Amino acid sequence: MKLATATLSALLFCEATFGQKYPQTLVDSLCNLTIEYYYTDFMKPPDRVEAIPFKPRDPFILKSELTLTLKSQLKDFMVRFVTQQEALDEFAKTKNRTGSLEKLFVTQLQDTIDIDIGSWEVRVTKVKYKNGKVIPIHSSFTTSCGGTLGAIPICRFIYETATHSWTRYTWQETANAIRKANQRE
Repeated sequence: MKLATATLSALLFCEATFGQKYPQTLVDSLCNLTIEYYYTDFMKPPDRVEAIPFKPRDPFILKSELTLTLKSQLKDFMVRFVTQQEALDEFAKTKNRTGSLEKLFVTQLQDTIDIDIGSWEVRVTKVKYKNGKVIPIHSSFTTSCGGTLGAIPICRFIYETATHSWTRYTWQETANAIRKANQRE
């Protein structure tokens, strides 16, 4: 009995110390901000002239428990939350049978919420036709390496107790902070 009580206490202590669950409305709003940032600023071609508005493509994000209450219509584009099969069906209809499928990841820590978007480049390599409809049979998924700085989220939100607000740190800001810290060592 003492062992069970000690184990339960340790688990509860670890949950309270190392992580917590934030209200879903907060997580949803931070996810929506991250998605908008990712497709409008982070993914913007670097040679793009600022005066010319950048319109992101309407991206496909894998459906999950995280995407149930997120916005699909954002400022300049629409997000399509799809299953893997729905994405493959759409990619099979394109001329080159390729597309990009993203997945949303949220890590909740004490006073920090990391939101990342993983991406796979998908190529439908074999299709068949049934009643005039193209059906994907085989596909390949590729992803790129995250780099040598380790895992860095697209956006990191840190709760500032002095102002009682969340501050967003973009991937670039976090990467620059890591580089500076590595240079000092």
